[in-house]
Amino acid sequence: MNVVVAGSLNFDLVVHLNRMPNPGETVAGEEIHTYPGGKGLNQAVSVARSNVRANMIGALGDDPNSVALFAVLKSEGINSDQIQRVAGACGTAIIEVDKNGQNRIVVIPGANDALNSRALPKTYFQDFSGKKILLCQLESPVAQIIKVIEIAKSSGFLILLNPAPAMDLTRELLSMIDILIPNQHESEILTGIKVLNLESARLAALKLIGRGVQAVIVTLGDVGALYISKEEEIFQSAFTVDPIDTTAAGDAFCGAFAAELARGKNSADALQYACAAGALATTKKGAVQSIPREIDIRALVGSQVS
Repeated sequence: MNVVVAGSLNFDLVVHLNRMPNPGETVAGEEIHTYPGGKGLNQAVSVARSNVRANMIGALGDDPNSVALFAVLKSEGINSDQIQRVAGACGTAIIEVDKNGQNRIVVIPGANDALNSRALPKTYFQDFSGKKILLCQLESPVAQIIKVIEIAKSSGFLILLNPAPAMDLTRELLSMIDILIPNQHESEILTGIKVLNLESARLAALKLIGRGVQAVIVTLGDVGALYISKEEEIFQSAFTVDPIDTTAAGDAFCGAFAAELARGKNSADALQYACAAGALATTKKGAVQSIPREIDIRALVGSQVS
């Protein structure tokens, strides 16, 4: 069981406040914290905490925050052989979280911009056996992520893409994706369809399948998630929790889903497990700190599924 995660590693500066400021407005914050994060690192931690072998492709700088992020990889048991090192600072994210747990994020790429697919050993993806999954996001240079996807695809990997931050994607790229995992906002950017409910999520997913994606999961926050492929349609309702911070909930979902697929689970079981992971991630502050472990995810599933 192996999941390779190609993506970003960031140091997060998180501000908690009563409400988000309007343009030109200053509001008082309540707390400020620093956490390890980045969509790539979050998703790799999610895989590892689900007790599936996680392997990370990414880039770090030579600043103290990069040292701290590398230490997280080691402590979580994530294979870091393909973490490239460059001069300068690591990626940084500035995150605002309001009283309802909703967030707004600004990302400064830093070392993530230096990710270079040509630095990978030529046989890297050929050295994995069994179920092989590549999970990517878009906080790293898109051209380099596409190259990584192409190489992995040719080596028999199942390709999962979380299209965040949202941007237009070419039909050529979409045709290489086995499972695309956008949220409501990302689905709208990709399709022009405003996703407000299950029916609009279904229309957006079908439009993406029409562009070449094999399957789509639209995550719907506290509603749940909808999986659609040419063969099946699965809706998983959200698990009931008391959210305090939605940061990394989507990353927890993506990593958990990839882990369950790597374990050989079917789409329905993986979707259920991932929804529980995403829900639990909203019950703690921070990014990496909020990612749940397999034992807790299965406990939540067992407590709310008859």
